Amino acid sequence: TGDVDGIIAEGTKTGFPNPNISLYRRIKEMGIPVIFLHCSYPELDDAVVVGRNDMAGGRYIADYLIGKGYRKFGAIFKSDDRQGLLRYAGFCEGIINAGLSLDCVRPRWYTTEDVYASTEGGPDEVPVDYFTGDALVCYNDMVATAAITDYEKRGIPVPLILSFDSSHLCQAYPGRILSLGHRKDELGETAAVKMINMLSGKTEESVLMDWIC
Repeated sequence: TGDVDGIIAEGTKTGFPNPNISLYRRIKEMGIPVIFLHCSYPELDDAVVVGRNDMAGGRYIADYLIGKGYRKFGAIFKSDDRQGLLRYAGFCEGIINAGLSLDCVRPRWYTTEDVYASTEGGPDEVPVDYFTGDALVCYNDMVATAAITDYEKRGIPVPLILSFDSSHLCQAYPGRILSLGHRKDELGETAAVKMINMLSGKTEESVLMDWIC
């Protein structure tokens, strides 16, 4: 540990209790600063996080769809990841704020194991659930592209699909996925600056960046 001055970590399965929380607390006691990318674990409520405002992203998508007149939604989100839980929570909050019932949302959930248990291990193997409503909201672009593949294999019309991350995967389906983007470089640079400040003895706070709509 004497060779480590600071740690920038990206958590895994942040939606579940973490058996290594005592280790993170021990690292803090040793005076080693830690910054989490995207989100931390619920048990570390004082952790410094550099991420995106996932709740706000979910609300934005709900507002967009409702503003366009959509009233029946499918949703596919990752259940063992706090990002998935927060994006879905924000989406539901937007639905409720608009005076609609959550009965208009048909959610489906998947976990990390669901992806790695697939025979091919590729995006097309993400366990999606097709539905015939107005719009489908996906956890990220990998799920969105998998959903399109699934619809096409079944010969079912593809609904409007909204997603998060605005990654290169969307380029394979131009105009078919509306995906919220974010400034990946800015996120990394912000984490680096905060780490340098913490190594200098300064106190830093979490920052959640806005999505690019």
